[in-house]
Amino acid sequence: MVTPATMPRTRRTAQAGFIAGNRLTRHAMERMLERGLTVADVEDAIVNPVSTQPGNKPNTTKFFGVNADVVVDYLTNDILTAI
Repeated sequence: MVTPATMPRTRRTAQAGFIAGNRLTRHAMERMLERGLTVADVEDAIVNPVSTQPGNKPNTTKFFGVNADVVVDYLTNDILTAI
């Protein structure tokens, strides 16, 4: 049986919740902390993007914001990373 404790680290999600209706993954939360990005920076990129483009992986969109760039999987509504 797979539980959060036995699930591979890359598939676990953070308990941080949601930003702009998208689930924040552990990876995205770690990148935000490393890069000094705020929830407001990420939310602004998603809600008011300067521009968007298809992401490098299938089913993803990259949102370019003023202070952050964010990659979202539009099938799962997961925020995959923040730059």
